[in-house]
Amino acid sequence: MKKMIFLITVSLFIICSSSIKAHKEWVHQYIIKQAYLLLQNQYGQMPSLFDSYFRDSNGNFYSYGEPSHYSITHALGGAWAEDHSDIVFGYCGFPIPFR
Repeated sequence: MKKMIFLITVSLFIICSSSIKAHKEWVHQYIIKQAYLLLQNQYGQMPSLFDSYFRDSNGNFYSYGEPSHYSITHALGGAWAEDHSDIVFGYCGFPIPFR
């Protein structure tokens, strides 16, 4: 009986977790933003790093989501491109979207 309950529990867990998309592109963007905020909390303001990789034209963080081809140079856009097109290892088979 215990084995049957265990098998049912594991089966339900696998079925339910298959719909969870734990590592989509926006998750990678979120991790990078939080890493920057942790670095900023540890070492103080870093305006040159923020301006170079995280700041949009309004002075805020770039928003999450698919970047335009103009914003691929910022850190969050690079995270999206790396997850979506796998430009580092090329496992996904998509052509490199930019040079």
